[in-house]
Amino acid sequence: MHEQQQQHHQHHQQKQLHGHHAAAKRLLHGLQPADYACNDHRCCAERRLIAACVAEARRRGLPPHKVPGYVRRRLGGGVAVVRLRCDGSPGCSAPCTLCARELARYDLKVCCRLDDGVVWCGRLTDPDAPPAKMTSGQRSGLKEWQGRPRVPQGDDVPAPSATRQQQCQRQRQQQQRRQQPQAG
Repeated sequence: MHEQQQQHHQHHQQKQLHGHHAAAKRLLHGLQPADYACNDHRCCAERRLIAACVAEARRRGLPPHKVPGYVRRRLGGGVAVVRLRCDGSPGCSAPCTLCARELARYDLKVCCRLDDGVVWCGRLTDPDAPPAKMTSGQRSGLKEWQGRPRVPQGDDVPAPSATRQQQCQRQRQQQQRRQQPQAG
């Protein structure tokens, strides 16, 4: 009977850990909640972690020019990015374009796993830094943005056609004639 209870308990624990963040929970068991962040459908974990540190700095009353230094000190000067697939195996953890921008803004070192399985560590401003990867949401947003009609600006504005130029010239001549005093 005791064995059945243990098996049921183990099965229940495995069922609880079987989820999107199950492997992360096992990996991050000894860390405090402020030491790590998990992604959701709106934001990557890196940006959530940085945003939490920025919010903490503001709560402490730091002036805006001291926030980047506080974020660097709070995160120890760097971030390790780990992405686990649903089967628990490590996946590519190169930062997305928005995360890369934030990590570069706060001048944080990054340790991440690339597509080929190589672990890269360094600043994203280094010349040998891996290129940022676009998420599927960023790609679809870019496609949507690219599909919008482009508004011409500056030198891109097409020159008016000859007929349009002629119309404008006639309108100016008519305005000048109206403004001239009429001889009586």
